[in-house]
This record gives sequence, C-alpha cells and structure tokens, in this order.
Amino acid sequence: MVKAGLITEEQARLSEKSNIITRGLGIQSTVDIEITDNLSYQKGDRFLLCTDGIWGAVPEKKLVAMASYKENVEKVLNQLVEKIDAIGVASGGQHDNLTAALIEINP
Repeated sequence: MVKAGLITEEQARLSEKSNIITRGLGIQSTVDIEITDNLSYQKGDRFLLCTDGIWGAVPEKKLVAMASYKENVEKVLNQLVEKIDAIGVASGGQHDNLTAALIEINP
C-alpha cells in the first residue's frame, strides 16, 4: 500500500495490520517468492534481512542510514540492534523481538 501511494510509511508502521504475515517458510511445501530481475548491486553494497521488530521501529530512511555506517558489518549490525532495542526500552519495553543479518557484497 505504501508503494502504491495509498498510505504513508508512518501509517503502515502504526497500522493494526502491520504484522500480518503474507508469506512464510515452512508453512507449506512450496513458497511463492518475488524475484526482481533488474536489481543490480556492486561491491560494497549491503543487504539487511530483518524482522519487523527492526523494520517497524524506525522510518526506512533512518534504517538505511544506520545500516550504511562506514564501519565493519558486525559493528554496524550490533550498533543498529542496540539503538533499536534502546528505542523499544525507552517506549516502555513492550517492543517486538529483534533479529537481523547484514550482508556486504565483497567488502
């Protein structure tokens, strides 16, 4: 809905439907996947794979900036998780669990 311009990113993060799972691994024997053929990447690009406990905690631009710090991947990921966990603790400690992997292409 955000991509289609129907709602803002903030509305999506706060929506009661934000945690609805539309696809999952292990539920059925096959999984419908999305593949984007025109996604190019180059040396130094990073990919962040994460749960909604990280994705939903801050706006996308801030999350991208946090994952792009010019430090080694392990340090950046640890800092990112610590910052997002601190945001959750500051908001009463009722935040979602945090799981993430940060992958860098041939650093």
